[in-house]
Amino acid sequence: LAFSDCLAHQNIFLFFLLLLAFLIWNRIQTLSIPNDLSLRNKHQAVKYIAQKANDKSFKVDMITYPGLNTGYKYLFWLEGKNPSFDNTAKTEKSFKMVIPASIAKKSELDATFGAIGVVELP
Repeated sequence: LAFSDCLAHQNIFLFFLLLLAFLIWNRIQTLSIPNDLSLRNKHQAVKYIAQKANDKSFKVDMITYPGLNTGYKYLFWLEGKNPSFDNTAKTEKSFKMVIPASIAKKSELDATFGAIGVVELP
């Protein structure tokens, strides 16, 4: 509203001053909040599961909210692994990825990568 008021009254100096303050504040906010679902954290979680699975067949069950389970199939493909994402599949190993990890108790998680929790099932 302040921007539009400045433009309506043709106060360009105040407009640019408010714009500069907004840009500085926005930059500080984006740099101070960590991205706990970053590609780096996703890749670390996938590498952890791939190492734990060794060369055995395995499945990954995703416990997450809609839209937060993206990119994992591609990352497993990059690792040369092809897990099943069907939780009824018969495999030698089984893992659960909990995203965000805060929806599970910390004691239940075997590993945490940012906001990604991993549980290795027996």
